[in-house]
Amino acid sequence: MEDNYYDRGIYGEQPPPLPGPPPRVLETPTKVRTILGLVYLPAHYILSLIVMFVFMVVGAIMGMDIEAMTDPAELLGFEVVSSLVLTLVYVILAWRYLREDFGRLRKYGTKIIWVLLLVLVVATIIEFVLLFALGALGLESLGPNQEYLEDIARQSPWIIAFLAIVLAPIWEEILFRGMIFAPLRNRNRVVAYAVSTLGFALLHTFMSLLFDFAPTLFLVTLVYVPAGLALCWIHERTKSLWSAIFLHALMNVVAVGLMLVFP
Repeated sequence: MEDNYYDRGIYGEQPPPLPGPPPRVLETPTKVRTILGLVYLPAHYILSLIVMFVFMVVGAIMGMDIEAMTDPAELLGFEVVSSLVLTLVYVILAWRYLREDFGRLRKYGTKIIWVLLLVLVVATIIEFVLLFALGALGLESLGPNQEYLEDIARQSPWIIAFLAIVLAPIWEEILFRGMIFAPLRNRNRVVAYAVSTLGFALLHTFMSLLFDFAPTLFLVTLVYVPAGLALCWIHERTKSLWSAIFLHALMNVVAVGLMLVFP
């Protein structure tokens, strides 16, 4: 029998672990593209605010009604262009990652459909419980983001469907799950869930917190936490960002459908 140093107890039963980075749990875009993606979102919103401010100043100089200019119907074109630019930028940054990542989803076959539907049902039930609880406390249970979307949905249902079901799931998942959750998950699971979910929730209320601050808005932000946690979980479980994109789209299908059926 071949002699073995470990059997003879010279070095113990196992060799000491080698120092090094923790094993990768999820694939991520490159560090450079991730940094660009993290920097671009605030830059995009700052630029959007500057453009909107200039637009309103020019409108005021020309004698236009400022209140009418800020109506959701008037801002719809701006919203479409902004969402298209956001989606295009993040798809370009993550194109190779998305293309390779789709192969990881295909191995699940049709099983992934049932998993997505199950997670959708659970997350939706929890969200409705939170909405009911906020309503019982006398708070604005829908939140300002939902109210804004409802205003647009009443006037242009097809456009809001395109924005919410097609564009938003793509760029939001690339950012919050692909560029925030995945790199953090490879280091610390709790931190990854917390940061990604909190950022995702605040995205939907930060404009109202910025311009119309009220402490109750932080409670309204909780409505988006179940969706954020579910999207992190499905990405972690399947190791594919596309599963989070499809689940996000399904969630928004439900949200837009409810807005149109119960205006």
